[in-house]
Amino acid sequence: MRVSDARVEVVGSLKLAEDGSSSDNFLSVGAGNDLKLYHTGSDSYVINTAVGNLYLENAVTDGSIFLRADKGGSQANYIWIDGSAEQIKMYADVILQDSIELRLGTGSDTRLHHNDTLFTLENYKGDIKIQQNTDDGSILFQNDNGSGGVATYIDIDGSITKTVFSQATRHGTNVQAYFGDSDNGYVNYNGSYLKMESPE
Repeated sequence: MRVSDARVEVVGSLKLAEDGSSSDNFLSVGAGNDLKLYHTGSDSYVINTAVGNLYLENAVTDGSIFLRADKGGSQANYIWIDGSAEQIKMYADVILQDSIELRLGTGSDTRLHHNDTLFTLENYKGDIKIQQNTDDGSILFQNDNGSGGVATYIDIDGSITKTVFSQATRHGTNVQAYFGDSDNGYVNYNGSYLKMESPE
């Protein structure tokens, strides 16, 4: 260990023995011991205790930050903050607990959450757009088939450019089904009989 001009240089390892207490044997940084690093014998801690925020920063051009943990007895990446691609890559499932929202947009405009009984997608600004870019791909709406399985109810089929209904549909009484670009005709059931009408 060398000390010169308020600088301490350590060649080799620096070990602080732990005694199971979080108040003793810690490495501190700052005039008021604002940042502390310590180990309790079972867990390790990095704590900002007084003022300001806590930053983890890689200043290397196109460098990355990896968050790693054990996976089946070996170390594995769980989160990769990729500075070269400007992306955050996840390598494990992300589980949001009940009623915790995933918010998208600068103003939290779109929100998704599950409250243990119901999944909700809410949008507070603009339209909602669902787009399939795969050539000849489909958008499938599936639900329980009443027998413990899953069935497709609506298939927006890009290969034949048609919307295919694979299950029966129901329109309420006096609810019209309109046809034509200008609602040129409609069909409805008025409670007594089926009515088809075209105003033209």
